[in-house]
Amino acid sequence: MLRIAYIAPYPPEPCGIAEYTKYLVSAVYELGIRDIEVLTDYTCGKDIRYDGSIKVIPCFNRGRVGYDDLVRVVRSEGPFDIIHVQHEYLIYPPSEDVITMLRNIRKYCRSLVITMHTVIHTIKGGVIKHQKELCDAADAVIVHSILQEYELWIQGVNLSKIRKIPHGTKITLMNGIDKYEALKRLGLENLKDKFIFVGIGFIRWDKGTDLLLEAFTKIHKKYPNAVLVIAGIPQGSDGVEIEKRISGSLDSADGVIHLKKYLSNEELELMLRAADVVVLSYREHPGHLGISGAFHRVIGCFRPVICTKVPRLIECTELVPEASVPPDDKEALIKKMIEVITNYSKFAEACKRLEKLARETSWSEIAKKHIELYEELLRR
Repeated sequence: MLRIAYIAPYPPEPCGIAEYTKYLVSAVYELGIRDIEVLTDYTCGKDIRYDGSIKVIPCFNRGRVGYDDLVRVVRSEGPFDIIHVQHEYLIYPPSEDVITMLRNIRKYCRSLVITMHTVIHTIKGGVIKHQKELCDAADAVIVHSILQEYELWIQGVNLSKIRKIPHGTKITLMNGIDKYEALKRLGLENLKDKFIFVGIGFIRWDKGTDLLLEAFTKIHKKYPNAVLVIAGIPQGSDGVEIEKRISGSLDSADGVIHLKKYLSNEELELMLRAADVVVLSYREHPGHLGISGAFHRVIGCFRPVICTKVPRLIECTELVPEASVPPDDKEALIKKMIEVITNYSKFAEACKRLEKLARETSWSEIAKKHIELYEELLRR
């Protein structure tokens, strides 16, 4: 029986990787792996707790160097068959401390796995040496896209060490809930006869929330029955500035609604079920290669989606190119949004190609791929 420790953020922390970890751990547990611990950061508090049968131990500071507490906990709780680190640079800032920590915890497991949620491109320069050391410290490196896979290979990481496992998808249990019922549960039943565009997730420059707002303002003048619901909270100083612009639009432009909160899983699914189309107007984050968790939430609710052509949304560009527009191109976004309003059934039919991706990347399927990798590593 496998004994696994996941090192990662974990709910209730409002963080995409925390949600990712929760879904992965729960799916692995459901497949019969019962001996699981989550070693998380102090954002979750100081006390050990249990999420069902899963022990959750806060033991490191997110975004800071210094991992003595984490290493002590790994030593006292170990040994493990697998230690699996969910890596993101905002959580583990590049430093020699991170490499030392990985080498130390490697002593207390049979195999060390790292999921690189963000892979830095060579154009970023300085982080590349650190990134290679991260990969060298692990027995296997998981990435979510072919762009990430080959970028690491180009940087000298052994391709046999890299495993591409897609980002998981939560398949909605709300298929029986129609648009009106979803709006009613959200307290937005007054929108039942509106054409609803939805933008979800953290409000930041790279999410393109301001671009979506500007595009919609132009559209609303011609299509007053359309509304835009922006659901999310600001993150970082740029997010705060963008939110001020959203608040200003609430007074001057009809049709913009801002749900300023980190949506619970139920609220998020209701919001997506209520949407006629979701818009992910991301900008390119130069040198950062990843995959959007928000995109997978959208396809897991089987909603049509407009995406920009950025690495995080490559799955949409590959499968439904007619749903993609160039990043930071307001006129192209306006044109696509109008196309969706005027020819909705054709657009929605094209987006059905994403349903196959959603089912192939359900968390149960993704957990199976992880377990297969763990067992393969332990056979070596």
